[in-house]
Amino acid sequence: MNQTTNKNVQPELHTCNGGNCEGCGKCTATEVPPLHTLFLGVTEDCNMRCRYCFVHHTPARMTLDTAMKALYFLIAQQPSGENRNLNITFFGGEPTLEWDSLIVPIVKRGRELTNNKMSFNITSNGVLLNRERLEFMKENNMSLLFSFDGDEETQNYNRPMKGGQPSFPLLKDKVKLILEYFPQMTFRATVYAPTVHLMYHNFEYAVGEGYKHFFFAPDSCGSVQDWTEAVFQSYTDQLYKIANRVIEECRQGNYICISPIDRFYMTHMTGIIPYNDPNIRNIPGLGRCGVGGNGSALVAPDQKIYTCQEVFTNYEKRDAFLVGDLDNGIDKEKVKRIWDQMDFKKLRDSECYYGEHCEKCALVGQCQGGCTVRQITVCDEFNVVPYVYCRTENINYQAAKYIVDALRDDPTFQLHVNPNNRWNKG
Repeated sequence: MNQTTNKNVQPELHTCNGGNCEGCGKCTATEVPPLHTLFLGVTEDCNMRCRYCFVHHTPARMTLDTAMKALYFLIAQQPSGENRNLNITFFGGEPTLEWDSLIVPIVKRGRELTNNKMSFNITSNGVLLNRERLEFMKENNMSLLFSFDGDEETQNYNRPMKGGQPSFPLLKDKVKLILEYFPQMTFRATVYAPTVHLMYHNFEYAVGEGYKHFFFAPDSCGSVQDWTEAVFQSYTDQLYKIANRVIEECRQGNYICISPIDRFYMTHMTGIIPYNDPNIRNIPGLGRCGVGGNGSALVAPDQKIYTCQEVFTNYEKRDAFLVGDLDNGIDKEKVKRIWDQMDFKKLRDSECYYGEHCEKCALVGQCQGGCTVRQITVCDEFNVVPYVYCRTENINYQAAKYIVDALRDDPTFQLHVNPNNRWNKG
């Protein structure tokens, strides 16, 4: 780990006036919330070799003993007298590589210990899923995040198998099977620079397969060299083609949910800028995931605890988010030191494309800075945001305005995007 990162994770804690926020933009005045969701880093290995993957593939895997220890640790975190729903999420690598050896026994034991109230999630590439396993998931309150980039050309290029073979032939018949069990499944695709020109085609393919919810996540770890102006223009063109289809379908009574642009609808509908409020510092970790403020954490195979699942295989930089272990628990002061480094007023993109203080950015005053973990893993510094993320977010923001301008008075749009129902003005 470099000296900058070491320095960033060891600041003095700061609070205003006994914890009453005065809008200085420096303090974190709230307590670390109780843990209710625990990610298990089941394995660092995978049967795919996605070109953009952030996981450092090694043979490291979690033992069943460690997983059981983590399960009991999570249950012990529930405050006395509370009956919160607890969750375990299996993460990798590809967690289904440990289906029989770890996942099945943990699910069964977790359900037993909580009178069937514990829920489970799994992030998977889908290759090892079948009807029997999908049945088990539905029977045991287990949700699925299925990572899949689209039609044959994109999927085979972006997400080849470990030996270089194409992955689409292994998945083409499983998509409808997965949607049979999870009909509200989100089409979760990574937008990779070399295949960005196929984004609309992949959207149409997914619509044809039966998807109704979409999440296109640009590869924010991508290099400036790969994301050229031509690639950004292609991303813009593809996104607006999708936006036009959304508008067309909505006017016919069919609402299509498109992330990450739909989260900007409220600002364009109401004019309210959510993060321009100094009281944001009263929200644990500024309301961001992956920094210990939302009641979740990850246990790695070596029993160490990190605030985010996306960092545990990054051996060079993960210590910035190391907050404990299963024997000693979570060190809340370490969590607060992470929070104290986060400051919306200091955000800038890594290339200063939008200026030293984001003054040229359309989202100035309402941006969360994207993934906090990637500020460190990509940019080596808190509050410095990956350039690719900033560029694509600006495009997403403008596309959202384009949709709102077209559908503001549309009854189907209003039904799904209603400020009175979905926006907390308090």
